[in-house]
Amino acid sequence: MKIKELSILPYPGRAFLARNRKDFVKAHALLFKRAANIYETTDGICAWQADDEGYSYLLWGDDRDTLSHELSHLILDVFQRIGIDPREANGEPFCYMLSHLLNQVEKNYGKRS
Repeated sequence: MKIKELSILPYPGRAFLARNRKDFVKAHALLFKRAANIYETTDGICAWQADDEGYSYLLWGDDRDTLSHELSHLILDVFQRIGIDPREANGEPFCYMLSHLLNQVEKNYGKRS
């Protein structure tokens, strides 16, 4: 099973990226003790749950477009929890966080098509 932890600092919580759907399913069983909140499509998933660390997120996306979509769910959920309007400052906090996460994905897994 291949999953990597992504830093969502300076925001609270933990985020993990699965390489594929099979690894997502295995990691989901290990990370989450009960059914998690989930957004799912045929080519991507974002799941999250409150835990001892605050909140944990688990994502998978088949390609860069889908992964960007799933990462956006993560960012919007974090922002809602801490009271940040994603439109604040012309969306700069959201845009910087998305770039930060995509750079980590490329570092861990290489460029995605």
